Amino acid sequence: MIINLLDDNNLRGYTLENTARMIIRRENKNNFIFNMNRFDNVSEILSKYRLIFGQEKQIEFLNSNWRKSDLIEFKLNNVNDRIVEKIIVYDVKSKKHDVKQVMEFCKSNFNFMNKCQENGIEPKVISVTVFENWKISFNVYNYSEVKKRVYTRFKGKFAENKQNVAVSSTSTM
Repeated sequence: MIINLLDDNNLRGYTLENTARMIIRRENKNNFIFNMNRFDNVSEILSKYRLIFGQEKQIEFLNSNWRKSDLIEFKLNNVNDRIVEKIIVYDVKSKKHDVKQVMEFCKSNFNFMNKCQENGIEPKVISVTVFENWKISFNVYNYSEVKKRVYTRFKGKFAENKQNVAVSSTSTM
């Protein structure tokens, strides 16, 4: 069986989310970066890896909005004490090389990323561009600095048109 990842958006997204996790772990020298779809909620990760995090408001927020992003990173004071000092969520955006720079966010994901900022959780966007020769371009951006287009798939009478949220983009990696 031959599968073309350039044409299969779901499989491409899943594959590149895992690739992004491995690259971020290596670049940040941090093993506490997880795919959010592998766990039921943030509490499960905290318990399983014996992480200490005293921000109940952030835990409740993440548990109630679980899987609205792709990756979650826990910055620890040190590996022995396992006290979480900071949480970063990443949304992985994959695209073909000939697609424009604007990143598309569904309305619920857009709202989630904005609320992360309000709740003291740092949101970031990972842009993975796939070229025809299967090389990839990998960039990490602060969420507030990317050009965004927000969409909804709801087709009812309350459906919103796409709205552009233009912000300059700069790489943080």
